[in-house]
Amino acid sequence: MKTVLGIGAVLCISLLFPSTGQAEENLMIQDGSKIKLHYTLKIDDEIVDSTVDQDPIEFDFGAPGLLPSFQENIRGLAAGDQKSFKIQSEDAFGPRDPNAIVEVPREKLPPGEIKEGMVFSNENEGHPVFGLVLEVKDNVVVLDFNHPFAGKDLQFDVSILEVS
Repeated sequence: MKTVLGIGAVLCISLLFPSTGQAEENLMIQDGSKIKLHYTLKIDDEIVDSTVDQDPIEFDFGAPGLLPSFQENIRGLAAGDQKSFKIQSEDAFGPRDPNAIVEVPREKLPPGEIKEGMVFSNENEGHPVFGLVLEVKDNVVVLDFNHPFAGKDLQFDVSILEVS
């Protein structure tokens, strides 16, 4: 006697015993997930950063270091998913702060030529801070300590490569 499984039995077996590869592919991003992804960041439709054609970034979801608003936009995605999203400036690096633009006496900066566009680094409470030279005057240098993306909306295109 020959036994033939109907479509219902095959479906039931596949639901009860999914293949290992299939289960891995269906993992969704959640707190504690290890993520590997590619991204492209645009500001005003201009690409300012991208990992495409480079090594992807890898990180633990929920760990400090990435914008919380970025992480919330990829929560629930799985390997193979792609998503485009916009993060408003107030949810990214905040508005530009006019108080972060300061005049520093020239003698407080390292010796040598100082030009507009140069970046100086320092530490503040153990964290690195960077100041962009906006203007060089006779005895002072005007530095902007705002994040370069402050006041800017960020447009991301992401491709999720791995979730584990």
